[in-house]
Amino acid sequence: MRAITAVPATIQEIFQKEYHIPDFQRPYSWEEDECAKLWEDILDFYNTKTSNVDKYFLGNIVVNPSSDPEIPALEVVDGQQRLITLTLLIKALFDNASNSKALEGCLKMKNPLTHDVINELRLKTYVISDDMKALENVVLGRNGTNIDNNFEKNYEYFRGMIDDWKKERTSMSVSNEFDKLILLVLNQIVLLPINCETTDDALTIFETINNRGKPLQDSDIFKAKLYAHVEHSKRDAFISSWNNLEDHNGIFRVYMHILRAQNKDVGHVIGLRPYFDKYIINQNVKSVMDNLKLIDKIINNGVDDNDIVCLQAILNTHINNWFTYPLYVFLYKYAKIEKDSDELILSDNKLNEFRKLLKQTIKFIFAKSMIGKAADIKLASFRAYVKIQNGKDYLDEYKLTNNERIKLSACIDTSQWTLKSCRRGIIYLSAYLNNQQDKHDLSQLLTGNVEIEHILPRKWNNYDGWNERTHAEDIDIIGNLLLLSKKSNASATNGFFEYKKKIYAKSTVQDAKDIIHVSKWTRDRLTERNNEKIALLKAFFGIDNI
Repeated sequence: MRAITAVPATIQEIFQKEYHIPDFQRPYSWEEDECAKLWEDILDFYNTKTSNVDKYFLGNIVVNPSSDPEIPALEVVDGQQRLITLTLLIKALFDNASNSKALEGCLKMKNPLTHDVINELRLKTYVISDDMKALENVVLGRNGTNIDNNFEKNYEYFRGMIDDWKKERTSMSVSNEFDKLILLVLNQIVLLPINCETTDDALTIFETINNRGKPLQDSDIFKAKLYAHVEHSKRDAFISSWNNLEDHNGIFRVYMHILRAQNKDVGHVIGLRPYFDKYIINQNVKSVMDNLKLIDKIINNGVDDNDIVCLQAILNTHINNWFTYPLYVFLYKYAKIEKDSDELILSDNKLNEFRKLLKQTIKFIFAKSMIGKAADIKLASFRAYVKIQNGKDYLDEYKLTNNERIKLSACIDTSQWTLKSCRRGIIYLSAYLNNQQDKHDLSQLLTGNVEIEHILPRKWNNYDGWNERTHAEDIDIIGNLLLLSKKSNASATNGFFEYKKKIYAKSTVQDAKDIIHVSKWTRDRLTERNNEKIALLKAFFGIDNI
């Protein structure tokens, strides 16, 4: 990072320069609440200041020189909401003042030879919206008035507040006091402009210090860069397509790993912005948008298959997400969007292959986590997605050594699966492995609100032969746990087994139905179920012969 400078400046000093709000920024969004807070703070300072040298600090802005050396303007990376709102306030003050060249000079540029103000704003916004038109409407009186936007509404708010403030003064003092208020706004309200040499430096500073509202996303910058390459006649269609995408940042991250797979890149992952600039920005915009649309379907819709929905729900419980990228690469390579239904589809052969990949992924990531080698998942995922892209045997990357299989067997025997990263997923898997479980019912449950039920309640009730020691030993083993909907789990709470069976009977989870015939939940019955569940898990992981 290059050198940065930060020197406090008054409003009048700030507004002697030209500012451009770049196209990657979000539209102006401050509403009356934010304007009211600003106005109240100014009046409070006006009423409580002790001298004309007192200062009121309004916050910082982060700027950098324009990327075009021909344009002597500062690009605003952080502070556009504050600068636009101050512009609207200055305009409201100017319209209430009899004559204030100082205020007018803050709003408009000056002729470099005559120093006369010209009808060109000091603050210009290039956000991909109607912001510039709306700002010019207010400050320069162009194109009429549209009260339906925040520019007009906030300007009218300040006009109304100034009118009310002036009505509270006597006719003899109002002019003098209003002049004092203007001078206070211009000379005693201070901002801290943080001047950076490059946009990347400014974004870094912004991300470091900003803790207000929704942070700027990489995708905001990507949108602007793509937009710049779109023909003017097609820009409305581009914006419409962009707005139809859901998680923009998530889509670009998946896109990056798809490109890494295509480029056979298994090395260190660089930042999303530099990767975009290197590999994506020079591609055809239509091609990029088509790719993003497919990726959006992959991420948010998935494949409409009950078995696959269940397997993906099991995987999604794991806190490590590197394993998701080989799945995305597979679907990107083989899935198509159905024209009539707009759904994601795979051929029957690829559907079976994808199901096999999901199962092998579950075995690998949960096994690696249980034996304490979760760090292996990242690199194995990179190697797997390169092989998927290039048609090679990718499942080889998800195999365990014999020593690892032995350790895994011991982990399952000793309930090591209760680790935070594995616990929920193993209970999901246990329900899935029940041969009598209806996969449609389970897929519906796993995509809704589901919780883990303790058959023997967490709170020891001193019944059916349990004591404090045996309760503590068995409360969290797999034989005592099953899935229930959130509603059913709340009903079961810490109730006795006889009461819980009535709730289990209504459940769509086969594991719950399987125990309603049991008269009492004794330690022997729990141990029997525990051994059954361990056997199913070991068979799934392929370690039942160890």
